Amino acid sequence: NHLLNIGKKKDKFMKKRIILNILVAVMLICALAPAAAADEAVLNRHIADGTCGEGLSWSLDGYTLTISGSGAMTDYSAQASAPWSAYAGEIQEIVVKQGVTRIGSNAFAGCSALAGIEIPVAVTSIGNGAFNNCNRLAHVFYRGTEAQKNAISIENYNTSITDAEWIFETA
Repeated sequence: NHLLNIGKKKDKFMKKRIILNILVAVMLICALAPAAAADEAVLNRHIADGTCGEGLSWSLDGYTLTISGSGAMTDYSAQASAPWSAYAGEIQEIVVKQGVTRIGSNAFAGCSALAGIEIPVAVTSIGNGAFNNCNRLAHVFYRGTEAQKNAISIENYNTSITDAEWIFETA
């Protein structure tokens, strides 16, 4: 009889433990779901836009900065920073559209979360420090050949882009 009571207590303890584990799992799922939904909302959210050179505009949507239009980007400096600089630590991807001919000095300096950039074949020069302190930049998707890339004039303080892996797309 005593052994039977011990077995019942053990079963009761195990059931409570299982229920507790299930409750903890449900609480974790409920806690993490809003964070995932918030990340998804940021990805699709238009944050800001403006101009960045004569005939050029920029748009920040989620973590992606897009530069479009026709012509050369403005050169920026510590005294006159890029208009998206307030979001520099959040930008993870940059898309430079066909028609842009020059990436301005200090344009993307300090984009510490930047992992990849898409550059069109129309870009023939990259200004001084354009990619300064973009230490996470891993991939440059270039819409031209390696020979065309080698013809781009890349000024000083751009080791983040010169050290990144260049992926060529000629199609």
